[in-house]
Amino acid sequence: MSVNTRSAPASVGFLGTDTPATQRGSTVAFADKLRELGWTEDRAVIRYWWAEGQPDRFATLASECVHAPVDVIVTAGTQAVTMAMQSTSAIPIVFAQAEDPVADGLVANLARPGGNVTGVSLGRKDICRRLLETLTDILPSFRRLAILVNGNSPAALLEAGELQVVARLLGIDIDLLDVRVEDAIIPTLEAHYRGIDALYVTNDQLTWGNRDQVLTFALISSLPTVFRRRGFVAAGGLLACGPNYQKQFERAAEFVDRILRGAKPAELPVQRSQEVSLVVNRKTAASLRLELSSLLSMTDDIIE
Repeated sequence: MSVNTRSAPASVGFLGTDTPATQRGSTVAFADKLRELGWTEDRAVIRYWWAEGQPDRFATLASECVHAPVDVIVTAGTQAVTMAMQSTSAIPIVFAQAEDPVADGLVANLARPGGNVTGVSLGRKDICRRLLETLTDILPSFRRLAILVNGNSPAALLEAGELQVVARLLGIDIDLLDVRVEDAIIPTLEAHYRGIDALYVTNDQLTWGNRDQVLTFALISSLPTVFRRRGFVAAGGLLACGPNYQKQFERAAEFVDRILRGAKPAELPVQRSQEVSLVVNRKTAASLRLELSSLLSMTDDIIE
């Protein structure tokens, strides 16, 4: 089928979960791939809505996107996709990243999604295993991991629980550090950091908003820190392991291409991605006296 021949350009709604600055790599990769597939600016217009890291804005932004209107919606993460689904059952929705789309109710099954939603899936256990195996490689004595988690955040508790499951399989002991208010973060770390080999920080508004004090404490205590979110590493953390969002959004563009050419999301199988990205902060690794040659050889991105 030929590229869109309608008089008006196709409209693609991009529901960003963070800010234009933090998601720039993903948006550029997505737009570049669309152009490569023939959707130049005169054939398709990308319109952006930004949640700026506030999940409670997803519902409002999804509704605005639907009423714009747009021909297809692109976003990432279960919460954002769910809000888009609640706003429309007619407009196709493509997710660039969803960890378990069947269990989370986004699609009926991976082979035949069955509704107006499809996209790219990356298993949570794949990320957890890569992260823990990396720590084992760079820390020969690695046996115990502390997880700093906001006990008031269901998503953070889920993230911690997934890591615990994989850690048990690998024989790694876990200390769960439950913090629910800002003032509890440093006292909790001071009470538990001795005897642990690394600190994993779950991603939510509490930990992200207090990243500077967490990272300062960790550096003073010579404690390696690990995350799923790249931004923590850019702020001074040691390493992050998570989806390769640029690759994920390139794949999402391929779904958008097929949908704009007439394919139905219900009949487009969800793709399973194995593209896990490992990001390392070189300066932090050096301050922890880690062997840089072995560490950097296994990374996908290095922050200087």
